[in-house]
Amino acid sequence: MKIPAGLVLEENERILWHGRMSWKANLPLLIIGIALIPVFVGFILLLLAYLSIISTEYFITTHRVYTKYGLIARNARDVRTEWIASATVVQGILGRLLNYGDLTIVTPGENLGSVKMRGIHDPMTVKAIVEDAMKKGKKIAELKKTTEELNREKLLGRITQEEYERAMEEISRAIRNT
Repeated sequence: MKIPAGLVLEENERILWHGRMSWKANLPLLIIGIALIPVFVGFILLLLAYLSIISTEYFITTHRVYTKYGLIARNARDVRTEWIASATVVQGILGRLLNYGDLTIVTPGENLGSVKMRGIHDPMTVKAIVEDAMKKGKKIAELKKTTEELNREKLLGRITQEEYERAMEEISRAIRNT
């Protein structure tokens, strides 16, 4: 799997899921395009569907959700998993029948931080992956905050070096297990 240029993985960051827009999401455009092939307009519609699919990529990692759209003009967004407030699936009748839909990932108070995965295959499974990454991201953020508090307590002399090392080892173990 090729990682897009705009996505630089952080230390300990792993890709949990990678996908593209589903061909099924472009089914009406494909059917009309095939029907209109003799009129040449069909080729243009088929090309549009193809370009829409190949120019769209989605990644879910242990640290963030990343979306990239566009062949000529580019729209790339990512949202840190600890910032995610909710994930919502929208499927029409055809989407339910063919198992594709849109997944919108929302951050609190900021529409610009939200990302949308359009026309993905099996959106309910992808939503579960996002929600699991979200929970783990929030747990890791809490553990990092605890680390900062421990560093402050050690600096102020409120805990011993042994207590500090023991607590840091527990935090490191918890982060590895998350």
